[in-house]
Amino acid sequence: MLKLYNKVRNPIETSRNIKSFFLLAYLPHVNLLIRNAHLFPLPLLLVRIIILKSLNTILLMREEAGKWFKQALEDLATAKDTIATGHYYASAFWAEQAAEKALKALLIDKGKIERTHDLNELLDIIKEEIGLAVDEIRNEVNKLTLHYTISRYPDAANTIPYSLYTKEDAEELVKKAEKVIEWVKRNLR
Repeated sequence: MLKLYNKVRNPIETSRNIKSFFLLAYLPHVNLLIRNAHLFPLPLLLVRIIILKSLNTILLMREEAGKWFKQALEDLATAKDTIATGHYYASAFWAEQAAEKALKALLIDKGKIERTHDLNELLDIIKEEIGLAVDEIRNEVNKLTLHYTISRYPDAANTIPYSLYTKEDAEELVKKAEKVIEWVKRNLR
C-alpha cells in the first residue's frame, strides 16, 4: 500500500488504481473524492491524509467486528453450558444472542451498525444492503429470533419461560445458532 501512496503524484492520473482499491474497502466518500478530483484538485498531502484516515476507519471496524464475533462464540459456549446445568430457557436466550451478535459482527465488518434485536431484520439488511444470499440460514433465524423475549418474560411466553423448554429444544436452538455462526464466519472478510 505504501508503494501506491508514494506513486501518487496527481490524484487524477492515478484515480483508477486508487478507486479500485477503495471500492474494495467500501469507502464511498473517498471514491466520490477521487471520481471528482478534476472538480477540486487536492494537494498530495491532503489525499494521503484522507487515505490514511479511511484505512484507520477500516481497521477499527474490523477490530470491532472481531469483538462482536468473539462475544458470539462466548454466548454460544454459555448456551451449551446452560444445557448442562438444566437451564434450558437460558440456553434458548444465549443461542439467540450468539446468532444476533454474529450477524451484527458481519454487518459491522461491512460498515453497517444496526440496533435491532430482530434476527430476520438483520438478515434482510444483510441481503439488501450487503448483497449476500441469506436463504441458507433463514429457517434458523426464524426459529431463533422469538427466543429473545419468550425465553425471559412470562407475559411474552404466556407462562413461566423456564417451564417451556426441554433439553431437546435447547439443543436444537444451539445447533441453529452454530449454523448461523458458521455462515457468518464464511462471509467475514
